[in-house]
Amino acid sequence: MKRITKTGEVAVASEVGRNSIGGLVSIPDDAIPEEHPLRLNTYTIPPNYDITVEKFEEYAFSRLQLLRAVENASMKFQREDELSKAIKTAEDKWMPLHSNESAGAYSLLEERRRDQAAHFILRLAFCSTADNIRWFVTQECLLFRIRFHLEMSRERSDFLKRTNSHLIPVDPSEKTAVLEHLRKCSPGKEMDDFFKVPFEFVPDLVGRRGVYVHKGYAYVPKGDSFSIVMTRFKENLEFWMERTARELPSLRDDRLLPLLRLASTHFPLCMQNLYRRGLQDNHLKYGGRQQLGLFLKGVGLPLEEAILFWRRLFVPKSGEDGFTKNYLYNVRHNYGQEGKRVNYGPYSCSKVILGSTPGVGDHHGCPFRHASAERLTDMLVGYVGPSGTKLSGTQVQEIGEMANGNHCQSACTRLFEYTRRPDQPTGHIETFSYPSKFFEASVKLTKKAPQ
Repeated sequence: MKRITKTGEVAVASEVGRNSIGGLVSIPDDAIPEEHPLRLNTYTIPPNYDITVEKFEEYAFSRLQLLRAVENASMKFQREDELSKAIKTAEDKWMPLHSNESAGAYSLLEERRRDQAAHFILRLAFCSTADNIRWFVTQECLLFRIRFHLEMSRERSDFLKRTNSHLIPVDPSEKTAVLEHLRKCSPGKEMDDFFKVPFEFVPDLVGRRGVYVHKGYAYVPKGDSFSIVMTRFKENLEFWMERTARELPSLRDDRLLPLLRLASTHFPLCMQNLYRRGLQDNHLKYGGRQQLGLFLKGVGLPLEEAILFWRRLFVPKSGEDGFTKNYLYNVRHNYGQEGKRVNYGPYSCSKVILGSTPGVGDHHGCPFRHASAERLTDMLVGYVGPSGTKLSGTQVQEIGEMANGNHCQSACTRLFEYTRRPDQPTGHIETFSYPSKFFEASVKLTKKAPQ
């Protein structure tokens, strides 16, 4: 591609660039990086280089700001030129990408690596829920569309060749030979640029006779060709987002479950019982799932981690499809993401005590109210506080007698005192009204303890 400078010189775009004051500069042979020869990227290959934690955070923040700006622009502007201008302005601010013409003035490799890494960082961050995936794909597709349309014609053609998009630019001599057929099949379309694509990739265009088909190829006008590229980009992104969502739990399980096991030492007896039975059986009935799930939500477990926890708990028995079909909706519903989108809170002690009586195979409810004397004794003997404190035989008997007298919340509070404040007098803590308050008080007390 040639262009005329202000002085009348003819310059070849692939051989020259502009410096910061607008003058022409020669582009070194190695200025256009082999690793990222074009700024357009379909993100099919993840980065394989190291970045610092600081850059990781910087890249993620900048990309997120860019995608938010893309979303805002799409809601504010209807005209394509205004939309393109707004997104280009945001891109220049948060994540600039210069063309190969600017190779002498900017580090193209650094810019394109940053763009690639930032995309994959947010892909990991947004793959945990369907809503996040939908938002991320929508903004990335719009950003890709604007970038493609603003790209120079030569680099667009190079991009199509390099990405194996099955779009083959039609050279002028071939176009001249079939020009009459192209005009008949594409009336009103510009006759400038056409691409050949295997006809099976454009069944809609073939079906409505919107393209000329010859020797197995459909001749697609430039205006229609981008829809093929865009469709492939979106399908590829959705596929890998969904696959990452399925595989990410296996990468994070080793981190989450030890944290929950540590946190469970702060659980009251009812929640510790549910947690352990869930781990043991890889299953909890509805009452147990509700009681434990809303408790975990109440003590700060976010939705993404909750889905990960329940998936890890149930998949060994239910399988991935069984978990998605039978349990995922309920988890999301508890967090207000399904149904009436109510923001449910954790069960109070009164609700746990006076709620439905556990049946065979159930583990919900209050052990001080619903467990047999023998079962309660076994649970108390096996209960260990955060610092490793266990109950003495006398303490087990005292708490059991309180439970037998239907003083369930007082018995639970006494359990807290004996296992968290063993050297202090009892009866000085306000009776807990929520299991989540038991947890919060235990964590707070542990943080205050001398190291």
